[in-house]
Amino acid sequence: LFLATKIMFVILLLLQIATLEAFTFTSPLSSIYKTPLIATSLNERNDNDNDNERIPQPWTNEGGRVFVRVERTFPNISTPTEALEGWMEHHWNRGGGLPIGVVIQPTDTTQNDNVAIRSTRMLYPLFMEEELYSSKLADVTSVSYTVTSAGPTLGDMVPQSHEGDVRFESTGTGKGIHMTWDVSFDTTRLTSFYQAVTEFTIGVAATTVTDALALPRLLTLRGTIPSPTTKLLSPQSVRAEWLAFIWGKGGGLPLPPAVPTGEFLDLSVCLAGVKESVFRFPPFMTETIISTSTLGGDSDSQGDAQGAGAAEDSVDLVFKIEDPGWLSFPFAVHTHLSKVQFSKPKVTSTSTSTSTSTSTPVNNQDNNNSNSSNVDILWKIQIRSFPFMASIVEPLCTAVASTLLRNLAVHIAEPGAVVSLKGTSFNIETSDANTGLLGVVQDAATGMRGVVPKNTWMGGVLEARRRDERTG
Repeated sequence: LFLATKIMFVILLLLQIATLEAFTFTSPLSSIYKTPLIATSLNERNDNDNDNERIPQPWTNEGGRVFVRVERTFPNISTPTEALEGWMEHHWNRGGGLPIGVVIQPTDTTQNDNVAIRSTRMLYPLFMEEELYSSKLADVTSVSYTVTSAGPTLGDMVPQSHEGDVRFESTGTGKGIHMTWDVSFDTTRLTSFYQAVTEFTIGVAATTVTDALALPRLLTLRGTIPSPTTKLLSPQSVRAEWLAFIWGKGGGLPLPPAVPTGEFLDLSVCLAGVKESVFRFPPFMTETIISTSTLGGDSDSQGDAQGAGAAEDSVDLVFKIEDPGWLSFPFAVHTHLSKVQFSKPKVTSTSTSTSTSTSTPVNNQDNNNSNSSNVDILWKIQIRSFPFMASIVEPLCTAVASTLLRNLAVHIAEPGAVVSLKGTSFNIETSDANTGLLGVVQDAATGMRGVVPKNTWMGGVLEARRRDERTG
């Protein structure tokens, strides 16, 4: 078992090294994006990492002392406390971008009058246990941690010798916060190997915290839901449909159904049976609704007591990915926060946006008809991507959100619409219950085989093919 654990760790480490090397960009990250950031640039980095100060040492298999110092600057952070909280969230609680699992065990144990143990954590598959402690003073600007159990994979580490110290202080220019991260420990052998591994892992973790505290990217998508002939729409009712169709049932994407978790949302916000969190696989991630609100009202995680069909000028909802990271691949992001706003259409609009903006066509009805019961949707997504995945994650998020908006519009405006595998579009009585992974169903009434609900991804592909009038 110990040998298998060591082999697994080495494979994961080599895989990450190969991935980072393969996706290292020669140009600045800002040039990859097609639109500007919220601010002028991404977080600046201080990439010293001992490159200028450390004198190269000959490789040795003997034991000795390992010492690594990594420094980073967070120009968008204003206080050391804020930087410390970011380090705690993105490194201590999540693993710092390394391919490891983290299990946190909070504790209130006090070492002495001035130092308190904040938490302990277990790292998998290393089976290594670390303990974090800090000053009990109110204004904490540094933390220390130590390895209490090296586990079977790091048996060469001398017990009780590990020391880790992370300090945060204001920069001399008064802009941003500077982080200094020191790690040292003794080994019985292979000092050079552990020196190199520690430099890599601490460097990756420090870079992860830097990226996670940078200014986020903002993606903006817009769409209009036309009112069907059988009923009038309100922003509140469209939000309820969004929660039931997209949040609860997956929005017609070719993925397994999500697993609902957490508490049920209040019936004033949505239809019955919708929960506040969903677990989606693949990718392996949990999404949670953190607030809902109406224009002019206070944000309320349980919504406003107006009823799901109430008419409001504007309502919204906000949700986030709870556990982004490697497991949520290909959505490899440090943070994700989305806000979806539902409102009555305006007659004139002169607003502009400097972020990525996509206007989503909704269906084949005449959208020039100024139906007062139509509802506009504004979907804003804030993400902080892994740098090597930045050029993939952004268009992927845009494509997924655009598809969901298109499917929602068809779901509301054209209930029961289907497309045959031959490209013919018509309406039948069908339901989500008899829809497979790709949306292929058989109508029980007509016995017709090979039809796909139009409000699915596959239905959109077939409908686009049917409308393609090109020859050849």
